[in-house]
Amino acid sequence: MAYLEMSLVLAATILYFDFERAPADSGALGRGQAGSGLGREREDEFQLYERFILEHNGPSLVFNLTEDVIWIDGGVDTA
Repeated sequence: MAYLEMSLVLAATILYFDFERAPADSGALGRGQAGSGLGREREDEFQLYERFILEHNGPSLVFNLTEDVIWIDGGVDTA
């Protein structure tokens, strides 16, 4: 049940919001860096590190309400 609820929250977030990297240095968190090793130097990819649990640094994102969503009484509708 919890996975279903998390999936619905993630789907709603993607539907209702546009997102982009945060400005300045905080938007660079989690990016690959030159000289980091095979597959770790890709600056346009978010890097995850496998441990006993998943470890990550970032990403910092800015969310803006999507303009294509029309808010109606009792819910939303997409245009």
